[in-house]
Amino acid sequence: MTSSELSSKINFAPQHVIKSDFPTHASPDFYGRFHDFQPIESDSNPSRLKGTVWRADAFTLGHIQNGAASVERSRRKSEEGAHLISLQRYSGGPVHGFLGDFNVDRFPGNIYLFDIESSVKCVQFPLTLHTIYLPKAAIGFNPDTHPPLIQFPINTTVGTLLEILLLKIFRQVSATNQFDRLAYDELIALLKVAIHSEDQDQSVRRLAQNNLRALIQSHIEANLTSPTLSLTSILQTFGASRASLFRMFEAYGGVRRYINDRRLYRAVLDISKRPLVRGKVSNAAEKWGFSSNANFNRAVKRAFGAAPSALINTDFLEERVVGLV
Repeated sequence: MTSSELSSKINFAPQHVIKSDFPTHASPDFYGRFHDFQPIESDSNPSRLKGTVWRADAFTLGHIQNGAASVERSRRKSEEGAHLISLQRYSGGPVHGFLGDFNVDRFPGNIYLFDIESSVKCVQFPLTLHTIYLPKAAIGFNPDTHPPLIQFPINTTVGTLLEILLLKIFRQVSATNQFDRLAYDELIALLKVAIHSEDQDQSVRRLAQNNLRALIQSHIEANLTSPTLSLTSILQTFGASRASLFRMFEAYGGVRRYINDRRLYRAVLDISKRPLVRGKVSNAAEKWGFSSNANFNRAVKRAFGAAPSALINTDFLEERVVGLV
């Protein structure tokens, strides 16, 4: 290989390529540095985290597969990653999360830019994740002016270009532990443009609709425990038509399904915090607006394939890392 070919590649030495296969909760240093995982137990859920990490001085690449779990980033871990952002692409299941009362759902296919400084709690379904951790300074990300989560829909120009570059980088690095330096430079340049300008594919009308949906989502999150929260109350509060609401929440299965799912994920997170407390399941179901334990049980079984009492592996602290591949 010539010197010019070497200079056009970013190479990873063997000691900087880390492959892992762990129980979900016992995430290795790279994943555990920023997240706490607790597996959701069901017969259909692989409670393992498998992946490869490529480390460089300026950035880190990660390609992981993980089963369903509740995930939390504590304030301490947020502070440790305060200088970083994460560019993420999901396939497989979605992630339903909360940043205070702010909705931070993420869906397969779209590209997301996440501020690691932000504390977050979420429920994730089995997924495959491509992610690049970058210093905020590399793209000019400013927490004072940029939101903690920026979405680049896959049906927009920016989203499509980001996906092409991400997959190009991961195909190369997975095969050879190296990739084109030009692809990395193009990715940084595209992100700089993307976070400082509106997506040109979005019309004014679509942008206004997205803003209204964000307001409605914030209203729903703040009123999830209220028995009066309903499709009718939202129509009255925001003056939107049923047809408009359907279009806004079509990807979620409609407003009623969206509200029910948000309550379900909040309840599951409550159960996961202290799973051994007597009455925890019943209290969570009542707090988040389920009319009966039977209705809550059916909702959990539909989403996770297991009863609420079986969701969280209470023996996970007794398990140990089983080794590196």
